[in-house]
Amino acid sequence: MAARGRGGGKTPEKVTKLLQDAVNASSIRAVARESGLTQSAVYRYLQGIGEPSLATLERLSVYFGVSVAELRGERVKRYWRVLDVHQGCYEGELNLHFNMLQDLIEIHDIIPDRLKPTEELVLEMLYGDVLSILYGYVEEGKKELFETEGFNLEYLSDFSQILYKVQDITMPPSKDEFYSVERNRIDTLLSQIKLILELETV
Repeated sequence: MAARGRGGGKTPEKVTKLLQDAVNASSIRAVARESGLTQSAVYRYLQGIGEPSLATLERLSVYFGVSVAELRGERVKRYWRVLDVHQGCYEGELNLHFNMLQDLIEIHDIIPDRLKPTEELVLEMLYGDVLSILYGYVEEGKKELFETEGFNLEYLSDFSQILYKVQDITMPPSKDEFYSVERNRIDTLLSQIKLILELETV
């Protein structure tokens, strides 16, 4: 039987996508050197050939800054800390909203059609709340606001996909003329968040 990583199985789509982006930004040789893989392994995974071993996934996890579960394409739900009440305000509201959005997205395709308008309305309300929280944090420009929520660069990719999915559900591109405007607004906001998260803590 062929060994994993040498022809056996299929390369996870996430691995192929990340490698393609990395190679496009540099070269197969550079990616292989920096990730600790051989050039032939990088080439195989770019073609979707071979399932990486756990050891290989762990190397790629370090290289790309994402978890092994995410590289495998597994849904990683972010259960952050329990909400606390402090001086009349809830801490961790971004965490709560993020998890609720994931749950609503997951059930969207399995609930009866008659319930979808209500569910989409709730999604839209939560989406608006999340954006309000994020704009507030960005306006402050303080990395610690995100860190207090347990939010860091590791979660940014997941978070962006959740926001994109909510937009696709609540304002489908085929039906909403402002779809591209809203998507650009999300991308701009995420870029601003990324810059803040990349700041060195003094």
